[in-house]
Amino acid sequence: MNIRTSGIANSHLYLARAGTTIDSVLVSETAKPDYSPESNWTKLSEAITTLQITPVTGTVIPVMRTVGGHQVLRRNIRPGPASVEITFTQQDTDLIVQELEMMTGPISAGAVAAVGDFVESVPFAGTLDGVKGWFQLQQYNQDDELVRTYVLWGELVLDGGVTSGNEVTAPKLKLTVFKNALNRVLNVLPTDHAV
Repeated sequence: MNIRTSGIANSHLYLARAGTTIDSVLVSETAKPDYSPESNWTKLSEAITTLQITPVTGTVIPVMRTVGGHQVLRRNIRPGPASVEITFTQQDTDLIVQELEMMTGPISAGAVAAVGDFVESVPFAGTLDGVKGWFQLQQYNQDDELVRTYVLWGELVLDGGVTSGNEVTAPKLKLTVFKNALNRVLNVLPTDHAV
């Protein structure tokens, strides 16, 4: 009997950026590319060191009423789960971190030849929001077997600034996942599981 271990040892993150066309699909909140070929998805993070998935309950919404010319609290409404936050630390500062750090918009590694030894980008040329799109978060066990893949619509931002010093820079990022009918969690069956 072959028993698959299910503890998560490492994770990788892939992106299909909103507004790009991949295999004739314009990536949007209502359309995502398929999983084949793998090149449909850009690998963002080679090595994620720590990762936390947290359900975020909706904020409390105060419902006010006017009494004698003054606003008073009538009741609070808690809408319930609103999103999920996935926070993680990378082992290095890659192009996506540089893009988020200076809000440049997409930085193309293929542009190196056009500007000599440099990849040129213009600060604040991109959106002030994070990077929106479809994300694949792949999780592997200690035997380097794929255990689970999350396919989620969300927005990636820096979780605080990027600190540099005598140690290797380890940027912290946050992926906010929004409710979407196309979100999926794909669990890999154990190798001895009979269907």
